[in-house]
Amino acid sequence: ARGRTRRRFWQYLADGPVAERIRAGDVAGADTLVDAALERLAAGETIDDGGEISVLGTGAGDPEMLSMLALRLLHGGDVVFHEPGVSDAILDMARKDAPRRVIADADVDAVWHLAVAEAAGGHAVIWLTAGRAELPKAAGADVLAAMDAEDIVVRVVPAAG
Repeated sequence: ARGRTRRRFWQYLADGPVAERIRAGDVAGADTLVDAALERLAAGETIDDGGEISVLGTGAGDPEMLSMLALRLLHGGDVVFHEPGVSDAILDMARKDAPRRVIADADVDAVWHLAVAEAAGGHAVIWLTAGRAELPKAAGADVLAAMDAEDIVVRVVPAAG
């Protein structure tokens, strides 16, 4: 748990709201967020209770064609769900200790709900598709609204090339 908390803190600084404030030129706002995050950690709280689901398209399956964003997300994912057609070379780029689960065509809805449950637990979920990045049909408007209420961020990252 300590490793995950530490990783989330650094992601919060380098990739989250703090980095967004710095990119926007709001250094004072970034300082305020860092101070608040440190206070929360000191009080035994977590930085960010909401998880995320990143749907990544793998295009033709060539790992060298993945975007830098896709690589960064793969390296930070806590759990990886993938379609059977995703290449081993791309799966090998995911964080080594992240569990992997195959998305069987017949079970897409059930697997999506597992992914949502992982994200609701504060995890960074990677959903790899062979080809184009698309949300599964199970991610209907009502499901996405419920995920928003749980502070689950959903991003779709298209395949490069």
